[in-house]
Amino acid sequence: MAEETSVDPESSTGETSDCPGGAPTVGEAPYVLRTLLAEFDVADLDLGDIDNDGHLDLVSVSRAETSVETFFGDGSGNLESAGQTMLRESGFPDTIRLAAIADDTLDLIVHMEGPVEIWAVRGDGAGNWPTSHVYAGSYIRDLDLADFNGDGALDLAYDGASDVEVRLGVPTDESFSDATHYDLDYGYHLQAADIDGNGLVDIVTPAGFESAELQILSGIGDGSFEARTSIIASSAITGIDVGHVDDDGFSDLVLTTEDDLRIYYGREIGGVGSTPGTIVENALANVLLVDIDADGIQDIVTRTYYTNLEVRFSGGDRTFSSALPFECSGTYINSLRAGDLNEDCVADLVAATDSDICILMSERD
Repeated sequence: MAEETSVDPESSTGETSDCPGGAPTVGEAPYVLRTLLAEFDVADLDLGDIDNDGHLDLVSVSRAETSVETFFGDGSGNLESAGQTMLRESGFPDTIRLAAIADDTLDLIVHMEGPVEIWAVRGDGAGNWPTSHVYAGSYIRDLDLADFNGDGALDLAYDGASDVEVRLGVPTDESFSDATHYDLDYGYHLQAADIDGNGLVDIVTPAGFESAELQILSGIGDGSFEARTSIIASSAITGIDVGHVDDDGFSDLVLTTEDDLRIYYGREIGGVGSTPGTIVENALANVLLVDIDADGIQDIVTRTYYTNLEVRFSGGDRTFSSALPFECSGTYINSLRAGDLNEDCVADLVAATDSDICILMSERD
């Protein structure tokens, strides 16, 4: 078991031409807490350039009002609400994603309860959502999008009520095909990523609610998948992300569980190892890998129960800094995203709480 150690916070990546004030200092998270009030509750949110002006925008979904609220960003960190778009008169939307399914314009993917539906809402490039494809489907616990068959359209994978389901994207009208069902136990977290380094997208998901087993579905390249050997963690898996937390170029798998954080490092052959190379004790959740200090190596952001966020910087050599804690208001963080809202080359952190939108905005000297 590798121990948690510290990186040198005084080192720097040096100046870059497109970063105001030069590149960020390695190991520094100069965040200031801001609160963005949505008109109604915030079940989930996502970031993306909705109106194609080069600046990140934000969308949130309300269970109480069955609606999507759009906030337009100006590139300086300001977000202004453009109001709400009603999805239907009744129902409980709880999951939202922004993704350009088959062109350069972002679309909405929304999961709805009561009745259970998946909405693919086409954007018009100006922040409006005029066209919807609605699919009757399973109750979704988590979803992700990626191009599974290499046709240039994003495909949809999700944990359904009793299995993993995949819908291939249709490029001509930005819709999705009928679901292909994979007879696996379902989990509450799902990630689509090339975990074995062969250039094909795979799917990873826990083997059921409160399961400590991670299932791996290996992508074939035509939109289909086959089961691979699973990974057994210490306790129930509470978060998954795949990225690069060291400098060897291979994809790494990071899991949070009820007991700890575990990093399974990538290998040249066969994907990630079956045993963790680094373990950080204490229960964590909602893991997100993002390069905060722009040093080319992704850092680790996690949620502790219930409204605290923690940042751990990667040294690139499988060592990590001590946790930097930040606390949001509200009583519970539902989801976590990252993006450079004020365009200073530092990734800002955005969390949906039960009562508002918590933003950790970088303010560099």
